[in-house]
Amino acid sequence: MIKVYQTIECKNNVITTIAFKGVKVKVEFTGGNVMKNIPARLYTKDPFVQMALDESDQKGRMYRFVQELPEGDDGKTIAAVVQQPTQQPAPKGPADVEGEASVDGAGESKMEFDNLAEAITYIASTWGEQVENESQARKFIEEKTGVKPVIHKG
Repeated sequence: MIKVYQTIECKNNVITTIAFKGVKVKVEFTGGNVMKNIPARLYTKDPFVQMALDESDQKGRMYRFVQELPEGDDGKTIAAVVQQPTQQPAPKGPADVEGEASVDGAGESKMEFDNLAEAITYIASTWGEQVENESQARKFIEEKTGVKPVIHKG
């Protein structure tokens, strides 16, 4: 299931980091248009990212859940939703930009770890598996979540 989230305030693009279960999850809301009063949106099918977004204290202040979409192999469902204007106008007010960070790719989420030990601990606590090096950790996380992990040296 693909979940759709959108920013509360109309913004062209919003990038933020959400801490969840000891992991920094970077997400980017894209496709907004301030001039046309269209909030930026994020589409994700990653269950971990969905849980992070649903349980974050930024939900309701920076963004909100909009809808669930069935996963289609042709992509027409998402394309139709992306082209629709938002149903609800965003309220006016100051934006919550706490925790902004950069991310590569448009509308894609990343899992970020401060070091290899953090990634290994995450894999062990989430899936009960043990990996021994960085390449195994990267491969395992990418296979399980479909998200490319960022593991910093340190």
